[in-house]
Amino acid sequence: MVESSAESGPDNENSSITPLATIRANFWNAGHTTVASFLSQDEVEMARRAIMRMHPRMLLRPLKNPQRRQALIDLTHDSESVSAVFRMVLSRFIELASNLHKSWSVVERLVVLDTLPDAAGEQLHRDFQSAETAMATVQQEWVQASFLLVLDEDTELIVVEEGFAGSALREKAVVLDDLQPGDLVVIRGDVPHAEAAFKERNLRIQGCVNVDGVDHDERMVEQVAWAFYRCKHCFKRCDSKRALSNHVRYCGETRRKKEIAKKRKINNDKGAYCEECDRHFGKKNTFDVHKCKSARDRDEA
Repeated sequence: MVESSAESGPDNENSSITPLATIRANFWNAGHTTVASFLSQDEVEMARRAIMRMHPRMLLRPLKNPQRRQALIDLTHDSESVSAVFRMVLSRFIELASNLHKSWSVVERLVVLDTLPDAAGEQLHRDFQSAETAMATVQQEWVQASFLLVLDEDTELIVVEEGFAGSALREKAVVLDDLQPGDLVVIRGDVPHAEAAFKERNLRIQGCVNVDGVDHDERMVEQVAWAFYRCKHCFKRCDSKRALSNHVRYCGETRRKKEIAKKRKINNDKGAYCEECDRHFGKKNTFDVHKCKSARDRDEA
């Protein structure tokens, strides 16, 4: 494994140098990391022009969200119809992946994502199924990933940090809203994420990174639901533990129970007098459980 710094092309003077160990640690612990200036601004413009020149029929419209289009760029075979800029992007993906982990293999297909103006946000999802990521973790102590190359400003991505299994906790969600054209976001395959709504047209390029020895079904993504909680008194839905705690404090059912408990305490504090043993008890509960000598004599008889 090459222990060097991740940077873009040799001619990119503005490339941000990030230690590979930092990229690995952020990726593994939080579930995502960003490599700044992965492409230079000139390379970003080349990629944007190549996408703009693509035939409209190449951009497929997903039926669930017609404002979000995508095109599959197959680079497994040499073809003059494929722009050289896509091969350059793929080679950069492969170089970064090979430096980050020896078991990573980049799929030789790219997905161009074209989101039209006023598109709604994505459904929260994981790019890899749980069975696939679990197998990769067991076999290689590593996990699959997605590369998302930003080509336009105002690109926002919602990521649920450390959400490696089950439902997603809202308090763990972060919005990556400072992404710049040329930045690369590396996302764990088992981390929930979703692209935010876009007001303007937005272009991205996505790559798929597999773990050697683990098959991946590229047709499937795993939908993820937001976790929520229920009040034990009124069963009201609360979207976070903090919201649940605040609700329980002022819940109507809780107030009713508190009023009942208050009345019981007042009654208990009145105490009681035992005529059998001629004794006064400060608490009624104590009187109820006591057994005086006269009562014991009757029980023995």
